[in-house]
Amino acid sequence: MRRSIISYRFAVTVIAILFGTSAFGWILTELVPPDVPYQREIYRARWGDTWLWLVERLGLHDPFHTFWYRAVLALFFIVLVACLVSRWRSIVLRTFRSEPPDEARELSKRDHRLHLSWRELKWKSRDRRDVLDELEYRYGPEKRLAPGRMEAVFGVISSFLRGRGFRVSKTKEGGVIRFVAVAGRWRYFGNFLFHLGILVITVGGMVGSFWGETEILYGTDGDILPLGGTPYAILVDGFDVIMTDQMAVKEYISNVSIIDTVGNRLVTTTIEVNKPLRFDRYDILQSSYYVDEEAFRWARVRYSSGGNPVGTVVRLEPDEAFSLEGFPLVIRAKRFLPDFKIGPNGPYSETPNMHNPAIEVELEGEGGAQEGWLFLYYPRFNSRFDLPVQLSLVDVAPVYFTGLQISTNPGSMVLLAGIAAATIGLALLYIFNYRCLKGVMDAEGLILAGTGYRWKVSFREEFEKVSAGLVDALSDLGGGDA
Repeated sequence: MRRSIISYRFAVTVIAILFGTSAFGWILTELVPPDVPYQREIYRARWGDTWLWLVERLGLHDPFHTFWYRAVLALFFIVLVACLVSRWRSIVLRTFRSEPPDEARELSKRDHRLHLSWRELKWKSRDRRDVLDELEYRYGPEKRLAPGRMEAVFGVISSFLRGRGFRVSKTKEGGVIRFVAVAGRWRYFGNFLFHLGILVITVGGMVGSFWGETEILYGTDGDILPLGGTPYAILVDGFDVIMTDQMAVKEYISNVSIIDTVGNRLVTTTIEVNKPLRFDRYDILQSSYYVDEEAFRWARVRYSSGGNPVGTVVRLEPDEAFSLEGFPLVIRAKRFLPDFKIGPNGPYSETPNMHNPAIEVELEGEGGAQEGWLFLYYPRFNSRFDLPVQLSLVDVAPVYFTGLQISTNPGSMVLLAGIAAATIGLALLYIFNYRCLKGVMDAEGLILAGTGYRWKVSFREEFEKVSAGLVDALSDLGGGDA
């Protein structure tokens, strides 16, 4: 099971599941309103009992605090911890310490290698060859370095590699020098730091998912809304809905104040969509709004007779009796529906939005009372009264309720720390190009091999240049004469 958890295949599978659930969650936040628990009856009428039950059971209105998203986060956390625990030692040690080779035989199997004997190097260092040089090269005894020359020759090798950007370390035992040269070693630390940052981000996400809170509070002008478990509250000073010329909602804005227990205003500001207020540990966002389906502030109604297109406009308060000048009639504004529809049980509002606002009015005269509806956007559907007066709805001021989303995420600072660590690690990954050379040097010769690299083609070219440059540097010593 341990091998399965830390395998690359399982890790990639879990990452794919996490990305899929995260993308699904972001899509849900755009499709499913977050105020479902607070407006259940409205969504029950819109979706039906089955869909409402499914949304609430699966938490589709708040996907990042659901059991299924937490389960995926926990699984991803376990995989990350298992991978880091099993590999951190090897990753970090490659940054701070590199082991020389055990013996020359392990280097002779590498694709990129340089095998150089001191006799061959001495022959190459001659400007001219004669017959005696040729015979000595072919049939002479092996050229051996004197013990006192070993350190001097290795000093040339070390200086050359350091000049190429490598960090060189060695061990010497029994007349044999084993050494390792590393460049771009911080890439492995970047790899470790990147994965550690991802782990910290996951921890921050889990803290926010398990212990973070989100709720939506609704209020209208003058309402005081509690701010979590703090001694502070939100005072709704006002709410405005800005419409376009086509009567579509352009934006909606809340004017709020944060007050203490005695009513002192600590903060007064405006909250807009995508412009939240940060107070204490809470983010206060403009989430939604709705219109009271029964109440309204006032309505302006025009009345006229005899085809008079101008008429007179009166301002009516809810249930206010107003006598129409020139007519023996009294008018009252009764019910208000923001989105008028007719159903089996009579008129109702299909949504809490101003899609088809209508006012129910009552006209009372000598012959009794008559009731009917006046429509703001579609006056041709106004009720016809059996009276010598024509009515039309000019304007209406609904009672708006602003929807403020109150969120707290105790893992936000952990998330920022993880993002910073992952960003630094990713930068180290791309800035440093890891290369590792290992070599064994004794009295008879030198073998050097490339044992680690990032890019195969570029390393092959670099190793050829290093090999040629190293031969030239050693040839200047006269082939390492004893």
